Amino acid sequence: LTPVVVGGLMYVSNVNECIALDAGSGRQVWRFTRQGTSGALRDAGVNRGVAVAGDKVFLETDNAHILAINRFTGQQVWDSVIADSAQNYFATSAPLTAGDQVVTGVSGGEHGANGMVVAFNQATGKETWRFHTIPKRGEPGSETWQGKELDHGGAPTWFTGSYDPDLDTVYWPTGNPDVEYNGDARPGDNLYSDCILALDRQTGKLKSHYQFTPH
Repeated sequence: LTPVVVGGLMYVSNVNECIALDAGSGRQVWRFTRQGTSGALRDAGVNRGVAVAGDKVFLETDNAHILAINRFTGQQVWDSVIADSAQNYFATSAPLTAGDQVVTGVSGGEHGANGMVVAFNQATGKETWRFHTIPKRGEPGSETWQGKELDHGGAPTWFTGSYDPDLDTVYWPTGNPDVEYNGDARPGDNLYSDCILALDRQTGKLKSHYQFTPH
C-alpha cells in the first residue's frame, strides 16, 4: 500500500484499520480499528490504501463496506455497503475520490462473484450509481458470453481507477473472467473482463471500453 499525506498528516491502512501519523515526527495522532468479519474469505486479509477528500478519509473493509472517517479525529462518519459479503464479495483496494463522490471496486471474482464499480456521495454515504462489469442476460455485451458462466463471470474491480476532471470521466480496470485458465465453458470475448472502462462520473454510464485480452 501507499501512505497518503495531506496537510502534515500521514494515513496508513491495514485490514479494517487506518492510522493517522504526524508526517514530521511519526507520532500517532489516532488509530481507527474495526473488528474483522467472522467467516471472511482468506483473500480478504489485504488492504491497499485509503483516499482523502475534505475532512474525511475513506477506507474499504474485509466485508465489502466503505467507511468515511473524520480525518482529524478518527471518528467514523458513515458506513455503506458496496456488496454482500455473503455472496463472496470483499474489498481490498484504495477508493478513488472524484468530484463529490468516492468510487469503489470489489474483489471476489475467483470465488464466483461478479465485478462492479460503485460510487457514493462523500458527504452522506448514499449510493449514487453502480456499474456491473458482467452484463445481465439480455443486456448489451451479454452476447459475448456463451454457455452458463455469465452468472459467475468474474471481472473483479479490485485495482483502483483514475479520474479525469476535465472529461468528468472515471477510468476503471477490470480483472480476469472466473476460471481464467480454462475458458472452454465460456466461448466469446467475455465482456467486460480484462478491460479499461470509461464511466461517466455523475451517472456511471459506460462511455467506452477497451478490452486488452478478449476471452
